[in-house]
Amino acid sequence: MRLPSLCLLLMLSLSAVGYVPAFAQGNGSAPPAQSTPVREIQKWFAAYDNIRRQDQMNPQEKAQADKAMAGGLSMFMPGEEKAAGQNFLRMLSERDARAAQELKALPLYPETKQLHIGYYQYFTQASALKGDYIKLQDHPLSKDANGNPLAADVAMRKQNLEQLDQNNKALDAQLRQQFNIPPYRY
Repeated sequence: MRLPSLCLLLMLSLSAVGYVPAFAQGNGSAPPAQSTPVREIQKWFAAYDNIRRQDQMNPQEKAQADKAMAGGLSMFMPGEEKAAGQNFLRMLSERDARAAQELKALPLYPETKQLHIGYYQYFTQASALKGDYIKLQDHPLSKDANGNPLAADVAMRKQNLEQLDQNNKALDAQLRQQFNIPPYRY
């Protein structure tokens, strides 16, 4: 079996279980996507909304998370507040990771593909970022996988994550309007 045939077989197998990783999509050799029935798109949005709702922080959690990730040098000080902040960030990180896995399990439709991948990236990156804040609290000189200081890029990563969230929300609104799906409500 030649490599292109093997890749196509792998893609078809993965799509049968409901998830085709981003690297396996859009290689130009696949036939044009057929239109997904609106009922399936609506079911997808219902499941996707449920995942977002379970992951979404309430206003108190949002304030607590912002405080924990903006603590400056105080985050390095030992004590109950630090431990409580780390436990809270760990819980949020696990929640984000769970949301990413649940989203990954949803069927990947051409109409919602960009939003699907966007929120998968958001949840994955949010989980990793919160984990890195915890790591920095214990080891301020921690390095990333490339050997660069972890502290040097967490603020930029947080800003990029917020931009990704805004882009996802704009695409979400556009798709909801296109498919006549009510706006997301917390």
